[in-house]
Amino acid sequence: MHKQFSIVEAKNKLPAIIHSVEVGSAVELTRRGKPVDMVMSTAEYERLTHPKEGFL
Repeated sequence: MHKQFSIVEAKNKLPAIIHSVEVGSAVELTRRGKPVDMVMSTAEYERLTHPKEGFL
């Protein structure tokens, strides 16, 4: 499960958020309680954006 922070909290806790992301936990950023962004590791981003090679 991912952690959730408001943008204001994220500003004050950026080092802790980056550490969470480095160990594999995605972080959701919210504005007025609504999700606006996700922070994830580079490895996770690459896994999601690079095409998978397979038999097709």
